[in-house]
Amino acid sequence: MGSLSFIEQIKIDLGAMGSGRKITSSEAGHELKETQASYRDHFRCEKALLSHEKALPWRIYAEISI
Repeated sequence: MGSLSFIEQIKIDLGAMGSGRKITSSEAGHELKETQASYRDHFRCEKALLSHEKALPWRIYAEISI
């Protein structure tokens, strides 16, 4: 959080690492934020490899009360 000029200077100082970040403004001040990548696209391929056939069998025991 800081003034717009301060945040712009931080973005310049970061160089290539600051190029993908956006300056957002609010009543409290300004922030330099990274965009959030969605995990959905990353895990879609991994979940496709899972199937019920590859799952380990679970042994379910009745709960024993003492």
